[in-house]
Amino acid sequence: MKRAIVIAAMSILAGCSQGTYEPVVDLKASKNPAEMQMDWMGCEFLIKKYGLEDAATTKCLEGRGHNVIGVVYR
Repeated sequence: MKRAIVIAAMSILAGCSQGTYEPVVDLKASKNPAEMQMDWMGCEFLIKKYGLEDAATTKCLEGRGHNVIGVVYR
């Protein structure tokens, strides 16, 4: 019985972590809000190219002058 509960819990957690990583950016606090979409696409490209973790997208956007206030998994 315990084994079934552990397997069910692991399945649920594995399913939750496979969502789309989406940083939430405060455009009013960003240095150049008009470039946000282009910067995001550039960061996503670099993250996938080098096989980095999703959290690197946040660092990349912050490095380009955007204010990331949170992250949403969809």
